[in-house]
Amino acid sequence: MVDSATSSAKQMLYGTLLILTFVSGLVDAAGFLALGHVFTANMTGSVVLMAFALVGTPEPSSLRSFIA
Repeated sequence: MVDSATSSAKQMLYGTLLILTFVSGLVDAAGFLALGHVFTANMTGSVVLMAFALVGTPEPSSLRSFIA
């Protein structure tokens, strides 16, 4: 029973990170194309750290990521 809960939590984490990575890539691509090939940094790392904090990883702070 514990193994299935752990497996389900890991799948949810991996799925969430995959979706956030995809969305961050779309935002980067749209910003790059819409702004005349100017690099736009959308703080992808902070988005990923917020995802870690939201799913309960003990180390990252969602407040610090949100402020950044």
